[in-house]
Amino acid sequence: MPGFDRVADVYDATRSLRPDVMKRVVDGIVDFVGKSSVIDVGVGTGRFAAPLVRKGLDVTGLDVSPPMITQARGKGVPGLVLSAAESIPFREESFDYAMVVHFMHLPKEWRAALREVHRVTRRGLITVVGDPLGSRPRDTYVRLREERGFRMPGLRWGEREMVEMVPPSLTRELAEYVEEFDPDPWLEEYSAKLHSITWDIPDDVNAQIVEEMRSKLGGKRDVRRRLILSVWDRAQLREFYPEP
Repeated sequence: MPGFDRVADVYDATRSLRPDVMKRVVDGIVDFVGKSSVIDVGVGTGRFAAPLVRKGLDVTGLDVSPPMITQARGKGVPGLVLSAAESIPFREESFDYAMVVHFMHLPKEWRAALREVHRVTRRGLITVVGDPLGSRPRDTYVRLREERGFRMPGLRWGEREMVEMVPPSLTRELAEYVEEFDPDPWLEEYSAKLHSITWDIPDDVNAQIVEEMRSKLGGKRDVRRRLILSVWDRAQLREFYPEP
């Protein structure tokens, strides 16, 4: 995913949770994981791994983008590995849990990635799934690109789609909050092609999509958000991919 190399410096600014919400999410993950070891698949800039490490968790980060790894290292994430999720360079059952957050829409071979997660974990997979209870610009962009014939190469809705495919063995609400939704920054980011769902779209088509989004997203307003910890036990992971 070389596109992430060029957005590593702005990634956190375009995808971060506000501090009080992030604290609740991190505390909830720590409360569930305890002293278990975790591999953060698609660690990115260490947005989640860094605060988890500061809380004392044993976290190893894996990512395919060297600049993203550099960002994570700068935040103090000690165990970082440059590798694709489809070929994780660890022995069977090396970790208690794998963690994926805002990642599973990226791998084209997402079943291969989940097969690797199954192989290297002892207990299963955890994620944080966002329930927007309001506008989600990414959903609008995906629908508009697909209307124009540009199908998503992997899971369209990422971890949310996984929840629908195989119900998790455990879910736990981590945070519910209200925030102001302002479509203008999102439209600027999509126009500048700072999000992965724009990278395979021709510039002229991307401009058309962004213009149509202006009318669909409306103006500023408050929206309610909810973030949910979702856990699949190791046996459930086999349900995502056929037996070899």
